[in-house]
Amino acid sequence: MTHFKERKIAIDGMTCDHCAMAVQRALEALPEVEEVRVRVNAGAAFVNLKAELEDKALKDAVEAEGYQVTGITREGGPTVEA
Repeated sequence: MTHFKERKIAIDGMTCDHCAMAVQRALEALPEVEEVRVRVNAGAAFVNLKAELEDKALKDAVEAEGYQVTGITREGGPTVEA
């Protein structure tokens, strides 16, 4: 069984399902990303990685869609200020 690295990305500016789909597509385009779940009400995306990836790459992908990343939390770790 493969152990995936998990990230929670706090995102400002998502207001609808269209926003969630834009964020999901942007993150899924990264080859290191295995799975993405976006929750508009939580203002967050939950990402499982299949390979190591710098948090900056996740941030850049989301912000390229016009949303602001306010923090990234690693499973079992502290929030990284964006």
